[in-house]
Amino acid sequence: MNQLQEIEIEVCRASGIGTDKLFIKSRKTEYALARHVCMYLAKRLGLKPSLKAIGSHYGGRDHTTAINGINNVYDYISTHDSKFLEIVKKLPDRIKIHFEINPRTELMRTLSLPII
Repeated sequence: MNQLQEIEIEVCRASGIGTDKLFIKSRKTEYALARHVCMYLAKRLGLKPSLKAIGSHYGGRDHTTAINGINNVYDYISTHDSKFLEIVKKLPDRIKIHFEINPRTELMRTLSLPII
């Protein structure tokens, strides 16, 4: 199991959807948001895949889709209910135990800079 798969399992467990729904072309909010949270966490946790690789992993999308997905999560966090924010904040802690965090990401988080 690779790091992206570990993120997908935790995100799908939290959102109540099957992992197969992350890869379909549907724009249904619950599927798209879960897919975007996976992209967001992949970059926030400092995983090695590039934006192009992340986009390609999620149904053959490109890097601009990954950037848009990450930005959508930032926007959703700032404009929606606190329950969503709590869930998204807890996910990295649940995933951290499976792999090491990139030191650059930790520095960015310490400095309160956006991690993209």
